[in-house]
Amino acid sequence: LKLAFLDGLIKNHQASGDHEQALEYHNEKMLLLTDDEDRVMGLYEEAELHATLGNFEKAIASLNEALSLQPKSSMLLQGKANLFLLMGCNNEAIKLYQKLLKLTKDTVERTKVLYTLGRLSHKNGDLKVAIQYYLEELQITKSSFGKTHLECSRIYHEIARLYEELCDYRRALVFLEKALKVEKHNLEGCEGEERIEIKQLIQGTRKYIGRMHYNMGNFQKAMTYIRDQRI
Repeated sequence: LKLAFLDGLIKNHQASGDHEQALEYHNEKMLLLTDDEDRVMGLYEEAELHATLGNFEKAIASLNEALSLQPKSSMLLQGKANLFLLMGCNNEAIKLYQKLLKLTKDTVERTKVLYTLGRLSHKNGDLKVAIQYYLEELQITKSSFGKTHLECSRIYHEIARLYEELCDYRRALVFLEKALKVEKHNLEGCEGEERIEIKQLIQGTRKYIGRMHYNMGNFQKAMTYIRDQRI
């Protein structure tokens, strides 16, 4: 009964924005928890309260204690990685996402982790590493949803952008043309708002292809793609 009462007080103070008081009641609640699973969830909630108050180091400490009880918890590893991102510690976040990738079996969740690793590697300037993460995400996406799924187009664009930054315009062009093919396939049978969105996507991809031709010195071809926006 006391736990339920404290939970109610914690929620009420959180709802009113009084997170410091909520944390005080939560500390009192933690003294009553003896089961490991209950303590893990309690420590996770404690970390959330510390993070809300901007006490990131204390939040990390709470998650570390929870991880000592459940070292393979995806929830805890994800939470800790997110805290490191908020703190600007990208390298530490990457290490945790790499660990998450090894532990994650669900294909959809794996694509999410791979996308995050690609994005963080890109941000760190590790462009070739980012490409490898996106290629692995692409392979899983193709296997799970089919090679013409619109999500493949998004990944092709991510890879093309990285090759553009590497000044490898020819390879960027290869992936953009693949993206365009997927987008045109998805346009078939579409109506209404969805059709408008895909047409806009195709137009953007054509402009991007035109820019790559321009960078490669193919000016006439570049103008063809940039000026001719017919689908």
